[in-house]
Amino acid sequence: MPTAAAKPVAAVLLFFAAFGAAVLVTGADGANQSCQNSHGNSKQCPTTTTATTPTTTTTPTTTTSTTTTAPTTTTTATTTTAPTTTTATSTRVELAQGRPVSASSVFNSTYAAANAVDGSTTSRWSSGTGGVPYWFTVDLGSQKSVDEVDIDWEAAYASNYSVLVSSDNAVWTVAAASLSANGAGWDRRTFTAQSARYVRVQIARSAASNASFWELDVWSSGSAAAPAPAVTTTTTATTTTTTTTAAPSGSSWSGNWYNAASPFNTPIATSPSLDPNSATYITRLGNLGMGINVNQGAWTPPVWHANATTPKVNIPMANNWRIDNVPIPTNATQSPDTDGHLMIVDDSTGCEYDFFAAKKATDGSWSAYGTATFKNGMYASHSPWAVRASGVALGAGLIRASEVQAGVIPHALAIALPNTDSSTYVSPATHSDGRTAGGIPMGARLQLNPSFDISTLPADQRVIAKALQTYGAYVVETSGAVALYAQNTISTGSYRYPTSWSSGLTSGSTLLRNMRVVSAPALPPTDSWTASGCAQRYQAP
Repeated sequence: MPTAAAKPVAAVLLFFAAFGAAVLVTGADGANQSCQNSHGNSKQCPTTTTATTPTTTTTPTTTTSTTTTAPTTTTTATTTTAPTTTTATSTRVELAQGRPVSASSVFNSTYAAANAVDGSTTSRWSSGTGGVPYWFTVDLGSQKSVDEVDIDWEAAYASNYSVLVSSDNAVWTVAAASLSANGAGWDRRTFTAQSARYVRVQIARSAASNASFWELDVWSSGSAAAPAPAVTTTTTATTTTTTTTAAPSGSSWSGNWYNAASPFNTPIATSPSLDPNSATYITRLGNLGMGINVNQGAWTPPVWHANATTPKVNIPMANNWRIDNVPIPTNATQSPDTDGHLMIVDDSTGCEYDFFAAKKATDGSWSAYGTATFKNGMYASHSPWAVRASGVALGAGLIRASEVQAGVIPHALAIALPNTDSSTYVSPATHSDGRTAGGIPMGARLQLNPSFDISTLPADQRVIAKALQTYGAYVVETSGAVALYAQNTISTGSYRYPTSWSSGLTSGSTLLRNMRVVSAPALPPTDSWTASGCAQRYQAP
């Protein structure tokens, strides 16, 4: 076992009665009209969609699109709003035209990144086809107040993308997340003003094998340019309609996982209430003299994606329990340690299957000690069955390779500690295997103090520090060392995490001493143990 890896002491199976959850969605409205932006190019006005928060925006829209590969249909929810008319006149400044840009890849030199900020709608940027995430970044030259991004998509438009902002091109903040372009053409996104020098479009899923757009505009209110024409925005009443035409698509697993109101997806308030024992807990944690490991190749779950064509497997477990018809890819393997964790996400149904002590035989059959079923859209925080000691899903708090590549982790992390309390646990945990009297409770939420200057950290460690400041980390396991969990590298293809993570975060002990324990959140609605449309465990007679 590598010295940097932290081995959880135990995992348990839990039972708890449950109830499902709802997802907040916002609709889009807009009209085609003739307009002109501040740099003089005549363009069709894009549809306007406003993200209500800078960190957890989900904007499903009605989309029926046909590409050269296959038509795509997306399930839609439209929110009813009262008719209102607002006229606003302000100085609008376009910031991106002619600025330096960079991209994850280009298809070839004809489709250079600079084409997307050249003011012409006849030249475009196109990514390569090396796989998502694709990204496109523009350097505004200095800090600007940014509140709108407009993209003129080509046929290879994004069906799931986010807008990120940064001051240093290293630590990124989500301005608007889980967006979906309404086909080819202009797509306008407004959001709460953010101060940033760099703006990135991060594409998690595209309608084609690559991603491409003609133009990118970044907008701000300011006084550096002549006033743009007055803009009148009219919001018309629409009737809420929800139509399901197919099983949930794989895009459900390409943005943030689980419910938007999950404790793992909720940012910590600006002035949060602290646990009364916060100072004592952190002092004891600091006295351990440990750093922070990031489990990558062992003691952390691999994530394998399945779909409707993946072969189904029946899996026997301990005490005559079993689960049948689980889609497991033929190349899937469990984590190479005694925990034997295995996480399967079915992109065709949204189901998540977690396993403990999973084992693949030479003939391709599987067995396991225990399992738990979750579904994307659940809270993933307390269920009747779980393979973590705390009762949360394996994917909850897991650092994904795509997030590290994007430079932003938009959720709370999962952390294991040696000194978890032996008698208590707090929400979102439902159990504890703690062994320390007066230790930190299982389920406790640790936060890196926002006043800590993360710019002093190595660039490739700031992404973790930023997540710890914004979302914190929930204690999910008891272990022999302090450890965070990253998607096991046996399931990340050729991608490997930053080398500086391999022997633990260089500033780990400093980060621990600058933590605090935030008061436990209100207990969320219990996840239903019957995840609709998913295979379920049962006890054979």
